[in-house]
Amino acid sequence: RLIGTLPEYAQMRRFSPARGRFLHGADRAERMVVLGDAVSRELNPQGVRPGDIVWLGGQPYETVGVLKPLGVNFAGEDEDRQAFIPLETYRRRVANRAWLSHLYLQVNADADSAETARQVVRVLRVRHDRLDHQIDDVIARDMAEAAMQQSTLSTAAVWIVSLTSGVLLVLGVVGIATLMVQTVRQRAGEIGLRRAVGATPFAIAVQLFLEAMALAGAGVVGGVIIAITGALVGQRICGGLVTVDSGLLFL
Repeated sequence: RLIGTLPEYAQMRRFSPARGRFLHGADRAERMVVLGDAVSRELNPQGVRPGDIVWLGGQPYETVGVLKPLGVNFAGEDEDRQAFIPLETYRRRVANRAWLSHLYLQVNADADSAETARQVVRVLRVRHDRLDHQIDDVIARDMAEAAMQQSTLSTAAVWIVSLTSGVLLVLGVVGIATLMVQTVRQRAGEIGLRRAVGATPFAIAVQLFLEAMALAGAGVVGGVIIAITGALVGQRICGGLVTVDSGLLFL
């Protein structure tokens, strides 16, 4: 996505550059571009550097910054696959139009966001000369409400995954216990021989326990390797950013 915007956009969206800077007021109508992390890496495996030239629509643009990885937002858009140019540059050289398609408003923490949204729609209806019987030609969305809905869905997903993981854990424990019981039955002769030559019940229990732990450990290591490999392959095929939480893997 190519976005024409103002310098305040980065502050409102909490974007921060990994290299270089975001747009400045002095870039008002210049051919300057800020790249998302994924776009930068696709254009150059080592990453585009500030000062490099990027071609947009057959026109050279100077790269002034590259953003830190952002990932996918609540709307499902990959924010690392975006490029930003000054609003006036976008109007004159790309869109060739005077009007805007999106406005971002930042309100105070104690503000009534619902009432603010209604007032915004009311003001835009007046400016667009909409009559009383005509439907709104703008959509006002409360990002906090959307984020709350996403949080609710994420919480539900975590509970489902946790419940599923718990069931799988129980099944795994039952499976290993069944395997151990079967192993003991099949190795009754071996266990009897070891007892006859002086092995203690504790020594035999330790042997069986270590064998079971080795089997479980091999399963965990194999599962982690498959999971990380699958995540990296999915990242390469579908794009986006995949991070591996070492603490969670250890747990």
